[in-house]
Amino acid sequence: MLSAVYQGETVAGLVARTWWDVLDIQYLWVAEPFRGKGTGRTMMLRAEDEARKQGCQLATVDTFSCQAPLFYRKLGYQEYGSLSGYAGNYTRHYMSKKL
Repeated sequence: MLSAVYQGETVAGLVARTWWDVLDIQYLWVAEPFRGKGTGRTMMLRAEDEARKQGCQLATVDTFSCQAPLFYRKLGYQEYGSLSGYAGNYTRHYMSKKL
């Protein structure tokens, strides 16, 4: 788990696990005022660096069409599958990146 703190307040968090040489990103949250300022990118790069140190060769994440698929694509993640009609209106995107 990683977190970003600004003036004593948590403004971002990332929860992930590593297993079978894979970094599995489960949650990434960035407070609205800190979005678009590199906070999420920094969190992701820190997690990827730590995963490499542990010998991971792949990172995976899933996100919804209403969330951040473009954010992950900008970080080099590629979609390997999707599920449309999720919760009625959304597409769930499954993405990965070679580390």
